Amino acid sequence: MSEEAKKAVIEYLEKLKKSKVYFNDLEKAVKSKIPDMKTREVKKVLTELINEGTLIYYSTGSTTMYGLKGKGITTDTPDLEE
Repeated sequence: MSEEAKKAVIEYLEKLKKSKVYFNDLEKAVKSKIPDMKTREVKKVLTELINEGTLIYYSTGSTTMYGLKGKGITTDTPDLEE
């Protein structure tokens, strides 16, 4: 089931114009494909994707967001100013 959930997350993020989204948005995307999946299971899937290097975790201190690695400007992108 986690492979199906991972696929749902990646497909959702690939078709968005935004580079980062909130957890609630990802949870809705997964639950639209797998309605009986629990919130805790969605969090575990996101953690697996982060550990695999597919997703990145973005936090400003007060806001936590997720995004596909390499899409948009992220904290792992080298500084553009020199």
